[in-house]
Amino acid sequence: MDQAIFQGLIEAGTVPPDRLIAFDIDEAQSSVAVELGGRTTPNAEALATDSNILLLATKPQHIESALETIRPGLTSDTLIISIVAGIPISFIQPVLGNDIHVARVMPNTPALELRSASCSAGVYISVVAGSLQNKTNLH
Repeated sequence: MDQAIFQGLIEAGTVPPDRLIAFDIDEAQSSVAVELGGRTTPNAEALATDSNILLLATKPQHIESALETIRPGLTSDTLIISIVAGIPISFIQPVLGNDIHVARVMPNTPALELRSASCSAGVYISVVAGSLQNKTNLH
């Protein structure tokens, strides 16, 4: 699903391909960024440090360790957009801290064909659209 989101953002002109940076414990998955014109980074800590918008797309069973790993690299200017199934903002926010902006977006299957409607939630969701326009990096 993250590939479809990245591709849609690039095709819509919202994010230039060279601003796309990815990390996945499965190197084959992170190579999607390279295929789309972006790059990979060696670890999640580096990704968090280099990002001001971060798409969180991990398996639910790995969410806690993923959050702990990225937390040191985040700042109060970071926006986390989670597409992790079944994990509410109320779980993510306390781990990352209240100064980190967190939004949750649940894209549907047609996103894989770049024809999708998504449901979004979060205190900071109103800033997501503006952030995508104003922030320089989407990872």
